[in-house]
Amino acid sequence: MFLPWGKGDAIFPLVGAEDVGRVATALLGSEGLPKQNAYDLIVALPTAIEIANTLTAVLHRPIRYVEITDEQWVQAVRERLNAHALDHLSHLWQFFAGVSFPKGWGWRPRDHWRDTYSN
Repeated sequence: MFLPWGKGDAIFPLVGAEDVGRVATALLGSEGLPKQNAYDLIVALPTAIEIANTLTAVLHRPIRYVEITDEQWVQAVRERLNAHALDHLSHLWQFFAGVSFPKGWGWRPRDHWRDTYSN
């Protein structure tokens, strides 16, 4: 896994599509305005190395994270992405690689909406 995500300790907040679907369905099916303006739907905060380790376990073959520069990443994907996606992802990777909150920085995925919007 060759990506410009820093030394491997960058955190990537993951949102579950099924969770988004449940909350959207509940909100769109409700009468009136929602009780909140925002909903915490982040379900995991893996690091780049943890993502590689998960891929190793799922694929049953070694996958390791290898840090590359932004320029190396752009060169590798330039022919496969449109200019807008390339620009967006480049900035997103720079953000995640540069954010300085350590694993377990005090926030944890919240389950409070599940009590309200579960089937």
